[in-house]
Amino acid sequence: MSRPPLPPFDEQTAIEKVRLAEDGWNSRDAAKVALAYTIDTRWRNRAEFLIGRAEAEAFLTRKWHRELDYRLIKELWAFQGNRIAVSLCLRIPRQQRAVVSCLWQRELGIRRGWADAGAPRKYQ
Repeated sequence: MSRPPLPPFDEQTAIEKVRLAEDGWNSRDAAKVALAYTIDTRWRNRAEFLIGRAEAEAFLTRKWHRELDYRLIKELWAFQGNRIAVSLCLRIPRQQRAVVSCLWQRELGIRRGWADAGAPRKYQ
């Protein structure tokens, strides 16, 4: 299945790919998000290592079951050929002294090795 825009990326298509990924993640639809990655995708999330769409989907289902108000902002950081790096900003509300406050945490995420069909192979 093709996932336009396809590599090699220029600035406009890289930005478009990042926006589409951001929209997908913010849908919190684990099956839809997992389908955007190759069948043999490899993910690393802190100490957890996942291989394949099924493990990615199960991980996202668990994640979004806990993080009910999850929100992700992705910004293009760099691109070249079939590689894209993004800056991630996550909002995960946390309970603090009986008052819920939203804390944003910023991370750097790298999406590497996009397949010809436009699906990333690695998520770090």
